[in-house]
Amino acid sequence: MLDLAKVNQQIGHMAREQQLMAEDRSTRLDTALAQLALESGRLAAFLQKLRMSQTSWLVAHIQEALDTTYPLPPRPATMTVVATDGSQITPSHHEVIPAFLLNISTVVLHYGTGERAVLSSTPTLFYRDDELYTDYGGQRVQVTGDLLGMRRTLMECQTLMQQATRAQESGHCTCALSDGSLILWHLEGKPRDYRQENLSIYLASLEQARQQHIPVAGYISRPRSRDVLNALRVGLCPETAPHCDRCPYTELPQLPCATIEGLSDRQLFTHLLKPGERTSVFGSASRVLDDYGVHRIVFFYLHVGSEIVRLEVPQWVASDPALLDLMHAVAYDQAQKGQGYPVALAEAHQHAVVRGAERDLFYEMVTSVMLRRGMRAALSPKNLGKRRMTV
Repeated sequence: MLDLAKVNQQIGHMAREQQLMAEDRSTRLDTALAQLALESGRLAAFLQKLRMSQTSWLVAHIQEALDTTYPLPPRPATMTVVATDGSQITPSHHEVIPAFLLNISTVVLHYGTGERAVLSSTPTLFYRDDELYTDYGGQRVQVTGDLLGMRRTLMECQTLMQQATRAQESGHCTCALSDGSLILWHLEGKPRDYRQENLSIYLASLEQARQQHIPVAGYISRPRSRDVLNALRVGLCPETAPHCDRCPYTELPQLPCATIEGLSDRQLFTHLLKPGERTSVFGSASRVLDDYGVHRIVFFYLHVGSEIVRLEVPQWVASDPALLDLMHAVAYDQAQKGQGYPVALAEAHQHAVVRGAERDLFYEMVTSVMLRRGMRAALSPKNLGKRRMTV
């Protein structure tokens, strides 16, 4: 049983600490904004310093002054937005069979054409050995955790591109939206065979979008990224060519660059962007992007009214002003229609999510079918204990 009196006391301590932290963040933010204005005014020297630096954190690739903003472009009168999302029932050796299920939903919203929206979800059951296991660094391992997440990401991307292509080929001006990052962070540090196999599938889907001239974007709400802020930390360093591994200031009470530590890009651009405006396009220094080729992911921040979001797009989208403006306009418009979050992504999530009761029903269905066929279907003692009524 939860002792609420003890919890309430801890909540009080937390609130006091958060108040002090907020005051400190305000000071740090003022420093960051001043540094941003300074570096924007001496952009050439700043870019040179960034090129010479060697940091222990990701630093954004910058091409324009950091205070550059772009107004909201008009959205086309007729437009189709396609979005996907996914959910899963993970494999468990405590259940009757170590199968897993992926549920991928698709939403196709037409604007200005009078056509009805198309909402659907497709569950896929994986139970064969070649589906439950994969090659990973010369070993055969079970598809769980990050590996299952990657399988779902690939299915979401493939489904998104298939539906978007179908809409584009039928004569609709189409945009594709994905929930979350287009950078496959989970592949960093993974064995080469596993990384290459999954990346090739993913990039094939992005190439399909490129061939069809369909802009695709990853929409990240409440982003915690610090790529741009980290660039400002380089600017704060007194060294001409900063090298974090050889920092000469480690004996000081505080590093010169640490005066803006703890902030995020979102907090920074909240004070620079007006609703509808976006930043310039930045590049990511993630090493996994070295294998993306023409599909290397870049990003920008957009003020959708209720928050600052991060939009990630392939380089070929950012290099085409028409496609970039289209994605800018559509992302903002979708957020307005969804009262702060893209309506297409919100609907895709609602159709994809697998709730706890549905998970339990799924395993009851599996058990029932197996028993009807005269097969053994036993739960582990651990799961039986959880399902019993206890005192």
